[in-house]
Amino acid sequence: MGGEELYILKHKDLDTAMVKINPFSGRIEYILEVYLPEELPVGCKKDGTGLAEWWNMRAVPDTRKGIQQALKILREETSQSLMLAAYGLSLTDHYWMQPVSKELYWRDINFFENDFSDELGNLLTDTGRIDVDDHISRFSPASSVNGEMKKKWIIRDHTRYLLKINTNNYGQQAVNEKIATRLHERLEWRNYVPYEITGTKIDGEEFPCSLNALFTSLDTELVSAYQLIRNYKVPNNLSEYEAIIRLATEYGLDELEVRTQLEYTIFVSFFPHISSGPIMTQDQFFPILRSGKRKEIDWDRINRGIFLFVFGLGKKVLLADMFGQAVDWGYGNIASLNGMSMFLITVFYSFQIYFDFSGYSDMAIGISWMLNLDLPVNFDSPYKAYSVVEFWKRWHISLTRFLTKYIYIPLGGSRKGNLRAYCNTMIVFLCSGIWHGASWMFVLWGALHGVAMVLTKALKRYGEWIPRILKRSVTLLFINFTWIIFRTADLKELREVFRAFLKGGISINPDLFQFFGIAGKGAEEYAVLYSILVLLAIIGILVFLLIAPNAKEAAEKMKYKVWHGFVAAGIIALCVLRFSSVSSFVYFNF
Repeated sequence: MGGEELYILKHKDLDTAMVKINPFSGRIEYILEVYLPEELPVGCKKDGTGLAEWWNMRAVPDTRKGIQQALKILREETSQSLMLAAYGLSLTDHYWMQPVSKELYWRDINFFENDFSDELGNLLTDTGRIDVDDHISRFSPASSVNGEMKKKWIIRDHTRYLLKINTNNYGQQAVNEKIATRLHERLEWRNYVPYEITGTKIDGEEFPCSLNALFTSLDTELVSAYQLIRNYKVPNNLSEYEAIIRLATEYGLDELEVRTQLEYTIFVSFFPHISSGPIMTQDQFFPILRSGKRKEIDWDRINRGIFLFVFGLGKKVLLADMFGQAVDWGYGNIASLNGMSMFLITVFYSFQIYFDFSGYSDMAIGISWMLNLDLPVNFDSPYKAYSVVEFWKRWHISLTRFLTKYIYIPLGGSRKGNLRAYCNTMIVFLCSGIWHGASWMFVLWGALHGVAMVLTKALKRYGEWIPRILKRSVTLLFINFTWIIFRTADLKELREVFRAFLKGGISINPDLFQFFGIAGKGAEEYAVLYSILVLLAIIGILVFLLIAPNAKEAAEKMKYKVWHGFVAAGIIALCVLRFSSVSSFVYFNF
């Protein structure tokens, strides 16, 4: 913008405020005068407070992948200066910056009615392009699209579309948004943005991405909840939730519609349960959200929530990830393992997925307790089960409940005879396998559990004489065996695992010791001692899992003592030391 410093913030063609903008950084230095306070962006005060923050947040964030490289190519100092090159125009609202030295009009430059260049959008989404330079057109709404995902506006058949790209998980975001669209269609929900899936190339590789048509217009602007409340001082007797509703109604919106929309938004985005459960329907969640007790501060409950969260964090970081590293190494070196080492690897995976899911469940419930919310129990010491039937009453309880309600019962449940009930059970567990992943190994895993469930129910009366210790042992062995199928990538890898079992041998591969902090390579002379220590540790963990109360039960009975705080601090400190090696939750992959 060539050294311009003074700008008029315009709302369409209305002079709203005069500001001084640094010509290099593109950021507002100070506000000279406010002409029309009522025309300032929502969330700004009448004297212009909050305007600079609004302007900065309008631009592409500095943390978006590739933005710094793009700014270097374009010879722009910041994303704000890049945005200023297009007069701060956007497709979300009607605000823009007019240099005081230029005579410009909204009708001639706005992106709702006027075309714009694809060059900048292409560069911001694919910085690997070699056919660009600093002379490309900056007149594009791509510079005023915030958020971490790569985005650009495109025009197809005279319609503006926003293209969003997520290269981190090969387009899962796009798939999720399409699924959400279909769900909203089926539910006949009015207020939603429809998404489609398309594709685009990034660095020569095709990626799925989401596409949604422009939902603002020359008459409609987007105002986020954050924008609404960011400079509002919430009264002490009012939550931010209620404050948003109050402010929205002051702007003329219907209170019931706003409240319903907020409840729905909270339900679908409530972070402690969205990834791995517990699976909740809105008729379960809304009464919890509306409960009067939720608005009361319960310090005892907060303390228990902190304890449970920290305990779950320790399970994940200190135990699940430790076993997970050994498992990853083992499955990467199957050919070098003997029978004992391979068996231990499979046991380690049973521990990994147990502590991973158990830790996640503890953390989810702990966070909910701190927020004075109650989530249903989703994990109840499943390795204590005496049968596969009982296992599924303890493992991912909400998934079992969900599949029972929406698949088993609609199919007829057990109302139409034993044979029909057994068929329905098999269908449910085949669906459970597919729910965990689109792979034949997951289908096989689900089928085996279905067969075990059918046999357990069919032979129930014949199993009453079996000692309880034998029932539990057989159940644990079966669960461990099926986890092998769950973990292997395909039948070829499964065959390699079985071949390793058949090799025999009672020694433990010394390379395994390094994952438990007791030895590494070159410690073969201590292999017997270390093997004994590892086996004793495994037995100790198993015994503890079979006799100790679960973390939720312990937290519910806990009476806070000072030493609890020291224990929690110690666990957090140990977890922090291992954060660099923390993997994602296993169930986040499903």
